[in-house]
Amino acid sequence: MTKKNSEMSSKMNEKSSLWRSPEDLQGAPEFSADLDNEKAAKSRGMSSETSGVRRRDFMALMGVSMAAAGLSGCIRKPVEKILPYARRPEEIVPGLPVFFATAANLGGQVLGLLVESQEGRPTKVEGNEKHPMSLGATDTWAQSSVLDLYDADRSQKPTHGGKPSSWSKFFNAANNALNPLKAKEGEGLALLVENVPSPTFQTLLKEVKAKFPKLRIFKHDPMSAQNVEDACAQLGVAGQQPDFLVDKADVLLGIDANFLDAGPANVRNSRHFAERRDDKAIHHGMNRLYSVEANFTVTGAAADHRLRVEGSEISEFLVMLADELLTAHKLKTPAGVDKSFVKKLSERAAHFRKAQKARHKSEPWSKWIKEVAVDLVANKGKSLVLVGEQQPARVHSLGLFVNALLENVGKTVVFKAGVDGPATEDMSALAAAIRGGAVEGLVMLGGNPVYTAPADLDFTRLLQSVPFSVHHSQYVDETSQVANWHVPANHYLESWGDLQSVDGSVAIQQPLIAPLYDTLSGLELLAFISGNESNKGYNIVRAYWKHKLGKKANFEKSWKQWLHDGVVSVSGKATDAKIKWTGLSTAWEGLGELAAKDSYEVNFVIDPTVGDGRFANNPWLQELPDPMTKLTWENAVYISPKLAREKKLKNGHFVKLESNKKTLEAPVFIAPGLADRTLLLPLGYGRKVGRYATMEGGFDVNVLRTAESSYLLKGVSLSVVPFKPPVKLATTQEHGRLVEPITGRKRSDIVREADVETYKKDHEVIEKMNFIKDEHHINSLLWDEPNNTAGQQWGMVIDLNRCNGCNVCTIACQSENNIPVVGKLEVLHGREMSWIRLDRYYTGSEDNPQVLVQPMACAHCETAPCENVCPVAATAHSSDGMNDMAYNRCIGTRYCANNCPYKVRRFNYFNFNRRNDDLSPNLKMQRNPDVTVRFRGVMEKCSYCVQRINEARIEAKRDGNGVIPDGRIKTACGQACPSGAITFGDIADKNSRVSKLKSGSRNYAVLSELNTQPRTTYLAKIRNPNPKLG
Repeated sequence: MTKKNSEMSSKMNEKSSLWRSPEDLQGAPEFSADLDNEKAAKSRGMSSETSGVRRRDFMALMGVSMAAAGLSGCIRKPVEKILPYARRPEEIVPGLPVFFATAANLGGQVLGLLVESQEGRPTKVEGNEKHPMSLGATDTWAQSSVLDLYDADRSQKPTHGGKPSSWSKFFNAANNALNPLKAKEGEGLALLVENVPSPTFQTLLKEVKAKFPKLRIFKHDPMSAQNVEDACAQLGVAGQQPDFLVDKADVLLGIDANFLDAGPANVRNSRHFAERRDDKAIHHGMNRLYSVEANFTVTGAAADHRLRVEGSEISEFLVMLADELLTAHKLKTPAGVDKSFVKKLSERAAHFRKAQKARHKSEPWSKWIKEVAVDLVANKGKSLVLVGEQQPARVHSLGLFVNALLENVGKTVVFKAGVDGPATEDMSALAAAIRGGAVEGLVMLGGNPVYTAPADLDFTRLLQSVPFSVHHSQYVDETSQVANWHVPANHYLESWGDLQSVDGSVAIQQPLIAPLYDTLSGLELLAFISGNESNKGYNIVRAYWKHKLGKKANFEKSWKQWLHDGVVSVSGKATDAKIKWTGLSTAWEGLGELAAKDSYEVNFVIDPTVGDGRFANNPWLQELPDPMTKLTWENAVYISPKLAREKKLKNGHFVKLESNKKTLEAPVFIAPGLADRTLLLPLGYGRKVGRYATMEGGFDVNVLRTAESSYLLKGVSLSVVPFKPPVKLATTQEHGRLVEPITGRKRSDIVREADVETYKKDHEVIEKMNFIKDEHHINSLLWDEPNNTAGQQWGMVIDLNRCNGCNVCTIACQSENNIPVVGKLEVLHGREMSWIRLDRYYTGSEDNPQVLVQPMACAHCETAPCENVCPVAATAHSSDGMNDMAYNRCIGTRYCANNCPYKVRRFNYFNFNRRNDDLSPNLKMQRNPDVTVRFRGVMEKCSYCVQRINEARIEAKRDGNGVIPDGRIKTACGQACPSGAITFGDIADKNSRVSKLKSGSRNYAVLSELNTQPRTTYLAKIRNPNPKLG
């Protein structure tokens, strides 16, 4: 062996610092097998070990596979007929989509959208570039919302007592029940609404309240920022809302704040945060992010420094930081702050430090608090402290106080006027009113309170005691099954309305399609309750804005412009908020305490895929892996590795949680980075309604929630359930591992990162991580390069400094390319079909690691290993450099998948699309007619959205010189990405954006030592750590 080969072999044996799970890190025996081998092979007696295949088994399997390959090419497809229009609508041209601007609301988070319609069918949701809260991007919930429109489980007609009824019968019954209450000025009548920031809806609510002054209005929305509203009321600025300007902050501190992936401005925040991390910002003003949290979030993964803190101690961290700013840095308190509050704050901080020292024999946060305070003070007016929506109102108040200390208010924190609506009460007040017999008629506009309300309210029993109850919902869900009446609701793509964002921007919500079923919008039902004669949504919205605009303005011209642009006004003016700090003193009475040593605490979190349960019947979201744990189709009790070691628990083992005489049995899942004694319970599962929501596992965690502990529950006991067999949890965290196929050794430097100072000193630090130092002169090709470089050549760059792992690209690709879901069992077999996956890697210790995220799809290699092994040339190189698939040539040998080092090819083991159609026929209406629907026995993968390339090519030939201009083509993943991490374009054009990014010193190719020459490359991640924190 030569010296060079010896060095290479030695390097191959080095253990990679990247790991995906505790089993991966520890090298557990059950994990050492090649996880990429098919589970089907095991079921036929074939060992997964390379040395354990018997000749007889091998020959039998080869015979079966060849027969199957032959049969897969001879599938007789059903006869389908295409019928032309007898009289084609003037605005519809078959094959050409039409786009309409609209807006969507989710718990107060408003996104401006541009929705694609194919011959009257909404098929794809994009962001509206003109709307300041979307900036042309979306989030996972907006992307997947089009599938909800075609959900076969949607309610189609009113029901009474669980039996089909009609609108006329409902209107008669409602008038008979509600008119006597209206005659008493609304006494005994109650409305329960969600957080709807609609000027028209809130104005209508005020009109109802004015007509019936004794009417009571309650609000319940687990996905809203209710605690922020309560904090504003606490500080005397009710009706206003803080807008946190991430782009203007040099230093950011997140206090349990996942502001890049959740909250009322998450899409805008992602874009603005990423823009402060591009190449220009790296050299001139890169921001720095500190994150304090109990569990890993998308924001925590993106942070330069992350501190693990038990959920109950997060508020105490903020108290100690405020005390540090006041005492060590002598910052001036805002006018109106009570001196007694400052004293209370100092006493509380001292008490907590003492308690920490007694338990830990040290003050574990002292250095962190000291250095973070120094950094914040050095950036007064250019820093930002953000508090997570799930934290109590008093913590939000204290967060605003800290921002005021740092002179951020009016700079990085501005207040905007919220939508002017009537005062509301919370869910506890509604429960008390029903118990007191004060509610005779209850109308619930949206939501699912029977499922989402805290268990101690016993809302199911209370609702049964109300004489007349109505639930307006898209589904006959848990609440509709208890209420007297259920009335079906429109999908937002079928509704007229308007919505105001947290920054004050207003957009018109216009429908893309007439209601598919006999449904009404919430606006129309509220109009009926108010006695409004004009109860059509279109008329109501127009009337409001016509009155708002005034008689002198040209309303029709403005109205058409609003509908075209999707925006009425952009960013409202900042208000001069007169904050009354006296409310802080009352809110922070008493001293903080450490959690008891012998108990645990539960953090309830909104699930990043199914939310609070409202998206549980969306199969795309059910199969979308959790950004951190990669769990699909179910939830689990997330526990820390330390707790797993103490209790000798493994994934799937059952534990019993007990609190307030309520118990819950559920399987565990080990989550690195979770605080040691914190148990994380995602909401949204264990539903009892919906064919997808009830299809697989998951459990309802609301049974442990209380009104006082809706997000944080202390004093929980945990015990292992004996003799109960563990369950298999469908996680994708080990799928698609990039290992050396013969030895199973890990590849090195798949995800590359450096700190900003190292990178500034040595711009070649990323290139030096190459496995082979001089990769530009590899002369080991066995064949001529298959592609010339004439014409436009397509390529992609993914910036890991911008990507935060939010999963939007995965859903956008699924929506665009007709990718089917496969179900939990097939995910367990490693057969999920997503064309782009988000590989999440840990680095560092098992208990307190750091996270790196890397999107991985077909890299469209120049010397693609898949092409030369396909016996029928089903995968081949195109003239513009793409690795194409000819589905009708594919016979399903899967040689290409075996030979792909990136593990990005997907095989249809069954006719998954037909399965989905049989289960929910309406979903066919969502499909993109420009993309072939694949069938059993066919391989598929990322196509660089070739249908979009072809569309742009036709336009360029028709309207110009045939050259597609830079930026014209946006792949589905790149268009949806909130952070702008994905750039696509012509790499033959040296002036194109993608070429300029590829020429930068951060650019690298994954597995470049294999000489695959991928067209998709990556920009290495650069962190900006505080040198004093290491």
